[in-house]
Amino acid sequence: MISSYEVQFNTDDLIRIGRTSRVYRGYYHNNDVAVKVFDDMFNTDPFALEQAVAKEISIWKDLSGKPYILKLIGACTKVNHPFIVSELCKSTADVFVRRHPQSIFRILYEISCGLETIHGHGVVHHALRGSNVLITPENHAALADFGLGRNLLRANAEINAKPRKSTGTHHWFSPEQTLDPTSVTAKSDIWSFGMLMWELCTNQMPFEGKTREQIAAIIQTETERPEMPEEVNPILWDLMNKCWSLSPSARPNAFEIREILATNFRDEIGEAVNKIDWTIFISYAWANSKEAFLKGSTKSMAACGPCDPRELARKLTASGHRTWLDVDRIKAGKPLFENLVDAMKPAKLAVICVSNEYAESENCMREFKFLRELKIPYVLVAVGSNVGYANGQEWRQTVVGFLSGDKLYIDTKGSSKDKFSSEVYATILDAVEDELHTSASMAKHTTLKRSTTTVSDVERVETIQDTVESAQENAKHGDIKAQITIGRMLQQGDGIEKDLAKAMDWFKSAGLAGDVTSKIEVARMYENGEGSPVNLVEALHWYLEAANQNDSHAQYMVGEYYRRGLGMPNPTKPRHTNEILSSGQFRR
Repeated sequence: MISSYEVQFNTDDLIRIGRTSRVYRGYYHNNDVAVKVFDDMFNTDPFALEQAVAKEISIWKDLSGKPYILKLIGACTKVNHPFIVSELCKSTADVFVRRHPQSIFRILYEISCGLETIHGHGVVHHALRGSNVLITPENHAALADFGLGRNLLRANAEINAKPRKSTGTHHWFSPEQTLDPTSVTAKSDIWSFGMLMWELCTNQMPFEGKTREQIAAIIQTETERPEMPEEVNPILWDLMNKCWSLSPSARPNAFEIREILATNFRDEIGEAVNKIDWTIFISYAWANSKEAFLKGSTKSMAACGPCDPRELARKLTASGHRTWLDVDRIKAGKPLFENLVDAMKPAKLAVICVSNEYAESENCMREFKFLRELKIPYVLVAVGSNVGYANGQEWRQTVVGFLSGDKLYIDTKGSSKDKFSSEVYATILDAVEDELHTSASMAKHTTLKRSTTTVSDVERVETIQDTVESAQENAKHGDIKAQITIGRMLQQGDGIEKDLAKAMDWFKSAGLAGDVTSKIEVARMYENGEGSPVNLVEALHWYLEAANQNDSHAQYMVGEYYRRGLGMPNPTKPRHTNEILSSGQFRR
């Protein structure tokens, strides 16, 4: 709260009149501000007004400072005429677009971002229209009020006062809003957004000349809608009609609207598409995304599990945690990793969708190491499938697993046909919110600072020499996990000179100590001639060793070797795989 003595305004500097208040130009600590003063009609019960304002201020305070949300400065309720002080804006969306028609795509995009933010916080605007969207001094859209007028009118009704005549917002109301104002949801705002789109395209009020009752009757049907504007972009027109679906569930959400606008009008929107408005950076391998496959970005769905990282990003955004996802925000004409660096640095949390494919990807490993260099907290989510692997957990024996230490992860693996359950998503969301809360608490109570590493460090952002030396020392003393880590590093040339022969030696050491994954890796390397000439006899030997530990993948490979007569010094007649597996005899 602020003191009434800190704010000065003159009633002659009236900016606009609303249904429950008047807005004046004022000054707060010598800065221009907007002062919203509530009407005399509430003076019969100052306590009811104070309670209504306080409720909305608490909501606005949580949203203030986020992109495309009007900045709240403070409020004063302990006076005869309570008021709210906010950022002073230069115009409204309807007036601005009328003067600058080329800005329509950007303004619509920014409004959709603002809606996405408030809906993610469980807030419904209730009165979305061109004149209720403000334009900041920097020419950006800003949402405000968030149902403040509605709550005040409700409080006013309880004390039997008469509100000012309606300002016509019902022209933008959804069908359910006209029938029962208490049934309003976020999807009601989407209907109003469709009407706002039409308004900005035509510079006209929807259903102009119609009474409230006439409009209510018209919009209860599927067919009666505003006419298609002349020369309107067909994509915008299609989007408007989706927003005007009679069933709220058939309307797109704010995230989907933003996606449609960003995808189809990226050039027209400009830098607003890349504005820093995310909290979470999503790190993942495209091979684990079914959406990437359907769009032709990957050749196979074999590595896709029920949790598509792109779907996860959108679910998090819909839950109020804005995400940075490469396919949505990469800037054209800029090197890939510079884009990624720019995105990581402001993030408060990373969700790392780890998998075997992730651990094998050079780009993903660079992302992972840079996230660690920036000391960005992260949540590990195991994605993908087990296809082509012994158990799908091989990533735990790589640099990712070694550097993550004993950090817990959420397992979502399975077939691409499996469903991404709401229970699994709830677990991920809980982990994300817990990590964000923990990180915020640490930032508040410690003096730790994030690394100031810059884009110039892109070539090799983190030296892992300490990791290599530590792993080598531990490996020499029989640490199986360290042996596997050094093997992977040597195998991939990751932070150490590539040497497949030495890599095989370390995998053998871990295998002889009983690690089944290492045994399979040695078999695979003999099979493919990596670190040694092709030797199917040795490959079969190591597969047999793993099969005797009840590894199903190794058992299958042994069966295949016997069926095809491979790897045996004195080949016998090939036998059917099922016969070999059912025998239970794998040793030579």
